Amino acid sequence: MVHDRLNIEEWISRFPLAQARREAGDFVERERLQSPEDYPNEDAVEAHIALMSPGGEIVCSPGDLALAEQLRREAFAEQQIQGVPTDIFVFGRGEPNQREATKVGGLPYWSASQDWPSSAEGRALTFIGQICFADSRDIVGKLPGDVLLIFGPKDSEYLDPDESELEFFWRDMGDSDLIGPGGMPQCEFAIPPSYGVICRTFDYPGAGPLLGRYREAELLAVLEGTKIGGVPRWIQDPESLPGRFLCALGSLSFSADAPYPFVNMPEPVADADLHGPMWGDMGSLYVFLERGEVLHVIVQCY
Repeated sequence: MVHDRLNIEEWISRFPLAQARREAGDFVERERLQSPEDYPNEDAVEAHIALMSPGGEIVCSPGDLALAEQLRREAFAEQQIQGVPTDIFVFGRGEPNQREATKVGGLPYWSASQDWPSSAEGRALTFIGQICFADSRDIVGKLPGDVLLIFGPKDSEYLDPDESELEFFWRDMGDSDLIGPGGMPQCEFAIPPSYGVICRTFDYPGAGPLLGRYREAELLAVLEGTKIGGVPRWIQDPESLPGRFLCALGSLSFSADAPYPFVNMPEPVADADLHGPMWGDMGSLYVFLERGEVLHVIVQCY
């Protein structure tokens, strides 16, 4: 395998659903003691507990995925649900062991002998990220290459959601003459490196009624984040792009007090940290493939 594989059972043991629900109740009880005027009756208490309890989230961290999988198991306990296989990614901080792995920022899987991508005005583009399909061939089939690299202009902490300014490049694995840190152009707002840790799971586009008791149920039925295969979790209205859905590259953002934002980082991150690509307001880049070679892309954000 190219990617590290996430042991979902291990992460479920670290983020048990029952504990998360107790913590939600304890939090609301503390708030109630401090500001009783905000809780005129038990209905108000229960509504706040429901808001704070685990529900659908954009998948960025292993805890996000662990809680989502537990809620799905709870909802589907007595029914057989047909799903669409997808490989979802959570992230580790830093560079991967293998350069071709799915990642954002840092060193791309780019040949040292090849010119760095630039805009029409001659400005060096920022390396945003890459998606490696080597461990997902059974769900994506034949592709123009093994790794899809994404470059684009970046002059602030946020990526402009104008997909027309992005550049995409396919690369096959096996290249050993790769660019080093000294060969990369300087960028004012470089994206810090994080590598993808893969987990095979499913999207359940028809499972909304079974998940309706949970907050943000649509984010439990169809996962949103960086993923290969499955079905797109549209943020706005669904789009009719030619071809088949191939992958999505999501934004990375974490709660300031949540442990294990990255698989190799137990401590919470500071809220001001720049963690990865940010498509507008927590958006996603969706990639479709037509006739086995033509890419169609679109960005949606909140």
